[in-house]
Amino acid sequence: MNKVASDLTIAYSDTELYNNALEKAKANETVVAILGDIQPIDKLAILEGQVNFSDDNKAVKSSVRIIGTKGKARLDIVANKVDNNWSYKSINVRIKQPQDQKQTIAIVTKD
Repeated sequence: MNKVASDLTIAYSDTELYNNALEKAKANETVVAILGDIQPIDKLAILEGQVNFSDDNKAVKSSVRIIGTKGKARLDIVANKVDNNWSYKSINVRIKQPQDQKQTIAIVTKD
């Protein structure tokens, strides 16, 4: 199995990575004001997204689409797995639509 397929398989089965990041994004008032009520991330969004695992699958960079009642965005995640839990180094929401609200909102930033 090639690396891309392997990474997608891992991401597809690890819903905690995306669900926890999405909950953090939903807690941001600016994100909610622009996107509205955000739908759960579905399996197709993960398969259509980008994901790159490294460090024996304990580090990940990923980008998936998210859809709200008022707009669309990308959820960009950089995280490390520590004691079987994801520790987020960065979570960004890149607003794509509505076009006049296009911007990147930092949800989590750690050095």
